[in-house]
Amino acid sequence: MRRCTFLSALFFLLSACAMAPAPPCAMGEERMAVQRRGIHTELMLPRAMVEAGLPAIAQRHPGAPLIGFGFGKRGVIGQEPPSVLAILASGLPGPAVVEVTSIDEVPADAVGLPLPEGGAAPLLDFLRAAMAPAPEIEAGARPNRSFHPAAYFYTLAYNCNSWLADALARAGLPFRSVPGQTGWALIAQARQAPGACLQAAGLVLSRR
Repeated sequence: MRRCTFLSALFFLLSACAMAPAPPCAMGEERMAVQRRGIHTELMLPRAMVEAGLPAIAQRHPGAPLIGFGFGKRGVIGQEPPSVLAILASGLPGPAVVEVTSIDEVPADAVGLPLPEGGAAPLLDFLRAAMAPAPEIEAGARPNRSFHPAAYFYTLAYNCNSWLADALARAGLPFRSVPGQTGWALIAQARQAPGACLQAAGLVLSRR
């Protein structure tokens, strides 16, 4: 079973390498975006979308035109740069958190993604269900971030990238969650998604 999973993941990665890259984003478009930060990946949503489905989260991050969502192991996610111990600990299962970040502008290396018709509600439902009904975790000296206990554990097989692939699949995009998925593999999927574009720094974001 493990051999089959490994071979299918390897085939997927090799197939992604052979595909053509995504075109540049057109100026003035408003989309979701996906960014890779080292081994971690993050989903960025326009503020208006978060206000409509997760108003408490939007209120926690006032004024941010874009709000990012990421999944990771508690005590590891959010460290910049991650320590050696944090990297080693990321391979062990444990309690997880959903990291929410205020973002002022789309990073230049992000991948812009369209939101399929009818995809907002199931995506927001997925994000809502990922956060346990528990108090926010202290974020320390990071006023632009909040950490929310996750409803399930982090494991090496179900990591931040597998979680994000599930979220995007819930939105109706053709993403596939692979056990132990890498950030590189997730970005490869993002670049090949229908309507994907690069140079996402040119995207326009709502400031409602």
